Amino acid sequence: MDNVNLDQYLVDADVNHTPGKIDRMIIVSRPGVGKTKALLQLPNSIYFDLENSSGHFGGNAKVVNILEIAGKNDWGPVTTIRHMTDHIKGSGKRYRFCVVDTISVIDDWAEALAFVNYKSSPAGKTFKGGSVFELDYGGGYFWHREAFKEIIECFEGIADTLILVAHVKDSSIKKSGESTSVLDIRLTGALREIMSAKQDVCAVMSFDKKEPHIRYLDFKKSEENVFMKCRVDHLYGRLVPISEITDAGEFKTHWGEIFLDLK
Repeated sequence: MDNVNLDQYLVDADVNHTPGKIDRMIIVSRPGVGKTKALLQLPNSIYFDLENSSGHFGGNAKVVNILEIAGKNDWGPVTTIRHMTDHIKGSGKRYRFCVVDTISVIDDWAEALAFVNYKSSPAGKTFKGGSVFELDYGGGYFWHREAFKEIIECFEGIADTLILVAHVKDSSIKKSGESTSVLDIRLTGALREIMSAKQDVCAVMSFDKKEPHIRYLDFKKSEENVFMKCRVDHLYGRLVPISEITDAGEFKTHWGEIFLDLK
């Protein structure tokens, strides 16, 4: 300890800062908006399809269809995720982007894993229920969160940037005595806040009915999208066109507006 110069670890913020750096991102949208087709165009990417939806589109990504692989090998989906992510990490190949579509499905699968984990614990050996959500005092939410995080951690270390895709949950808040519609991430309990807090940026994919050929990523925080956050200066408060169909019928994406190294 006496021989270690601890001053070297005191780093100026300007030196430590990497402008435009995005390590983790959540994209939220309703089904059918166009996120799958746009995300498949990312270069040097691997796309984990958890909903069997990627086969309708071409693109640049390597696709891992979890449900298809699970069916061919008689594995469960979580077992399949473990096998495939371990294989990819063991290959030594590192991608620029790893896309997981969707974490809302992982939320569903986590309940079964949480049940297995709880039953394997000393406290759960005599549990007679069929779900951890039957535990007293909301104790099952802890086991569900831990199972969810266990699955998400499988995707860590595969790529420089991890992009998590989620479904929208419509809810409402009271404003001036009236209900106001808000958008939220479709995740169970405190997972919404936990996952949002861990991201560098969160965005909603949307489109304007007046311009149906364009898709946008919305980084603007408001009362209507309470989960939103953005640590990246060039995206803060912006509405970014991310894909379009040109007059010539060509499908184009603009990921360079999000990830500056792609420009």
